[in-house]
Amino acid sequence: MILAIDIGGTKFSMAVFDGRRMVRRESRATDAAGGREWMLGRIGEIVSAWRREFGFERCGIGFGGPVDFAAQRVVLSTHVGGWRDFDLCGFVRNLTGAPTIMDNDANAGAIGEAEFGAGKGYSPLFYM
Repeated sequence: MILAIDIGGTKFSMAVFDGRRMVRRESRATDAAGGREWMLGRIGEIVSAWRREFGFERCGIGFGGPVDFAAQRVVLSTHVGGWRDFDLCGFVRNLTGAPTIMDNDANAGAIGEAEFGAGKGYSPLFYM
């Protein structure tokens, strides 16, 4: 099973995939005033509940802000405080026990469209 996490300034979503089939999804509004600690608490709650039901083989994260892809760290969030130079992949890896990779949410969205969506079969692909 694959865990997908999309963290944005107004909402965050998490989903579990069995191959290409989504088997569980949850979205919640982001509490910007709660900052990073609030978000990590919600992610921890959901992962804890789902981990009993699904064993995660790997995890992918799309983060709504600058990401240092080479270091796999959040650079910062322009919407929610407390994210500067944070090891989000390490946090999620500790929760799930699964290899975890992260990129900016727009980059992750472009890859998703290229592989599975409207951009499939097109090269080059412009994603906006």
